[in-house]
Amino acid sequence: MEDGRQTGQRCRIRRALRGAPFGAAAVCFLLPFFSVSSCDAGTTTTATGLDIVTGTQLTQKQTHQPTAVILGASTVPLGPIGPDPHAQAVSRAARTGAIAALVAIALGACLVVGLHRFWRAAGAIAAAVAFIALAHVGITATGSPAGAPSGSWPPAEGVSLEAGFLLASAVVFATMVGEVWAIIWAGSSRCSDQTPHAGTQGLASPKLSGSQPEPGSP
Repeated sequence: MEDGRQTGQRCRIRRALRGAPFGAAAVCFLLPFFSVSSCDAGTTTTATGLDIVTGTQLTQKQTHQPTAVILGASTVPLGPIGPDPHAQAVSRAARTGAIAALVAIALGACLVVGLHRFWRAAGAIAAAVAFIALAHVGITATGSPAGAPSGSWPPAEGVSLEAGFLLASAVVFATMVGEVWAIIWAGSSRCSDQTPHAGTQGLASPKLSGSQPEPGSP
């Protein structure tokens, strides 16, 4: 009775661990996904994955003194400046992809934990959808004219992809590759188990031939 309870507990733990990669990818949405910075102006605007999904208003910050200060201009106070229209436009353009990625990640976590069969296939498909959606976010943020206000592309400020986006993309890609590899490995192992071994056939042949009487024997 105790052994059965421990076995069931281990099974529940293993099923919960299936969703760990998707949980890690979801946590990455709390980290910065992209930033818009200007070296001349000394400003930076950062957006997390959650900011993109929820459409949060992005605030531009003065992170260091502008270049004009070196030429004799007066210093400016560091800290928040106000809304950043350009960064907001980039976030708005990337929002659809970010929402699709987060939904795929959440759905993948639920499927790999809840399903008893075909959970690897479900996880691989969910990870693939999330990776494609994240790729759309990256392309939109760094190179798509849809990410900028009318007449302002390419932007004066540089758009850079940050650690949260890179980590989330790496996690879902590794999850997709791992699940596909596991499916292929399981399929090849099943085929090898069903194929008769050459040694077994060799041992069976003499037995069958020996069971038949030779011509002329009594």
